[in-house]
Amino acid sequence: MTLACNLLAFSQLLALTSTPARAWKPRTIRLRLISPRYHRPPRPTGLHYKTDHPWTDLLLTGLEHLQALPAP
Repeated sequence: MTLACNLLAFSQLLALTSTPARAWKPRTIRLRLISPRYHRPPRPTGLHYKTDHPWTDLLLTGLEHLQALPAP
């Protein structure tokens, strides 16, 4: 559990650098970005966002920031 919290916190700091979401609490991140769109098998596990979801742009921007980071 501690590892998951730390990963969420560090990815929030790295991915959401220039957005107000950088200061959100982990619970807010889970409720707004992760939980509403998570689904269980039989479909493959993943996140599915609609284009009109209010947090889609924020999530995509964060993912782009993470992908742009150099490999360790």
